[in-house]
Amino acid sequence: MSPKKQSTAAQKARAAARQGEKFTTALRRESAGLSPAELNALGVADAKAYAESFADKDDWDWDTRRAREDWHEVQWWEQMRAGRELRIWNAVIETRVAALDGDDAWHRLSLYMRSPLHRRGDQPLLHQTWEIGNASWQEVEERGYRREVAPIAPGRLTEEERRRLEADYPREVFPHLGTRGEHYGAWEQVHVADYCQTLDRAVRMIEQGRGLTEDDLRQWAASLDAERGPLPDGVTLTYWRAHNRVEFLAGYDEASARQRAEELAATVIDYAGRPIGRVVDGSVEPEDGFRNSIDGRWMHPAASGLGELGRRALWEDYAEVEARTAAGEPVGSRPVLRDMYQLAADQLRESFTRSTGQYTAHEEKLNTQPDGTRTYTSPGMMRLVTANARAG
Repeated sequence: MSPKKQSTAAQKARAAARQGEKFTTALRRESAGLSPAELNALGVADAKAYAESFADKDDWDWDTRRAREDWHEVQWWEQMRAGRELRIWNAVIETRVAALDGDDAWHRLSLYMRSPLHRRGDQPLLHQTWEIGNASWQEVEERGYRREVAPIAPGRLTEEERRRLEADYPREVFPHLGTRGEHYGAWEQVHVADYCQTLDRAVRMIEQGRGLTEDDLRQWAASLDAERGPLPDGVTLTYWRAHNRVEFLAGYDEASARQRAEELAATVIDYAGRPIGRVVDGSVEPEDGFRNSIDGRWMHPAASGLGELGRRALWEDYAEVEARTAAGEPVGSRPVLRDMYQLAADQLRESFTRSTGQYTAHEEKLNTQPDGTRTYTSPGMMRLVTANARAG
């Protein structure tokens, strides 16, 4: 595709986007207009032809090496696909919480907890916090919270939604507010412990056969509400949301992709085991590659940015989907979600404990200098180094 045609396609896509269609969807349509199978075959053929065009060159040439690596990656991908009608899909999952402020919301939504879970638990290679809103960095600095979270006006929530979000906030946090500035301090530890307990509670709910009807789920939540109790006097919580972009494998059809996206959304839960994730409308989209604007070849998605670890994570995730489906446990079923919750709780406890230990070990090695800085160098050695530097 020539630069002029590419520009025309982009202009048409932008025009469609102004009418409500996603720009990337419109751009793919304007650039290709082929079926998923045809796009895949085109990507394979173009990757092979491009690699063969460097047949007389050696790997010291960067373009040659890159072309051969891309072709190797595409071959591996096709070997894993084995003729099955599978493609990469993306979706955006919105999660919501109540919090004291933006920093508290960031910890609850974007740092350790409430990430969508794949079949092997938390897979950072397959999800990422998606910037939300259009605030500039200056505005972010002025308002004091990060671009990964955005406030929700109370009027946009129903009374029941506000009540559920506030009930989800752990009451054990309040005695430890004085440690908010400490890395891995008591405040962070309580938040993480509470979400681990939330995941454990969801496992028990499924194992006990609770929550199968709306009435039973309300009774289950009501008993937990009584245990948690009201918010302390004088505490006012605000409401926040975050977006996570997730990647996964599903069939050629959007219906199968939507099922996986809904399952991913259901893995983010509140204190009563109820899903708080929601698939953002219009965000479920295939990743079929793109047209290279320089030479016009179609870039197969396996050779356009996934990376080896990301590709393997996708196939490992899908292998679990296939195995559980063959065992009579389809996408989104309660036994599947139970195991995902349990694995996530175990992973979160292990990773947070490991990180806390590493941070503690690091702090123990540091020495406080006369100017207040902390370094691995002892104060005596620092004085010697300073004296030598002055003498020199």
